[in-house]
Amino acid sequence: VILYAYLPWEPPSLQFRKAFCTVATHFHLKRHTSFGFCDATQMDPVTMCDTVTVD
Repeated sequence: VILYAYLPWEPPSLQFRKAFCTVATHFHLKRHTSFGFCDATQMDPVTMCDTVTVD
């Protein structure tokens, strides 16, 4: 799973962050899913974004 961040970006609410962390933790522990992120504002439109895993 890759999360894209577009700037300017407003941080999500605390409730949303907790909900996302709960789901992300569940997927990571039960299905060995790696989560990553990409700063989409720095991407060249003709290239793919590399996966960044968070362990």
